[in-house]
Amino acid sequence: IDSGIELSDGRDVDGVELVITNRQQIVTGVVTNAKSEPVLDASVRFFPQSPDEWSGPTRRIGGGRPDQNGRYSVRTLPPGDYFVIATEGLDTSRRGSDPRQFYQDLSRLATPFTLTEGETRVIDLKVVVQP
Repeated sequence: IDSGIELSDGRDVDGVELVITNRQQIVTGVVTNAKSEPVLDASVRFFPQSPDEWSGPTRRIGGGRPDQNGRYSVRTLPPGDYFVIATEGLDTSRRGSDPRQFYQDLSRLATPFTLTEGETRVIDLKVVVQP
């Protein structure tokens, strides 16, 4: 539940369906530079394609860092349409002042993809260096 729902004790709630699953979505890949060498000091960022979800707390924004071989793995995203980008030297202080503009700027350089329930995706990324 991303937007929340209010439940009161003892009341029936119509239109609510609770789905519990043991299926997990996994996105993995390698972050490399322009010379196809693994990049260890980068941030991998996932965010929804819908600008309506670019502000406020949401489980649809996530990320990780490459390991000693340049590989990353993220297992926390629900199914949906996303952008992914690997950045080096990104000024994250801009995100707090205007998250919509921050993610709009990133979306121009990011890779779009769709993640379905229980899917494992491999997305190799070239690192983007912030000017």
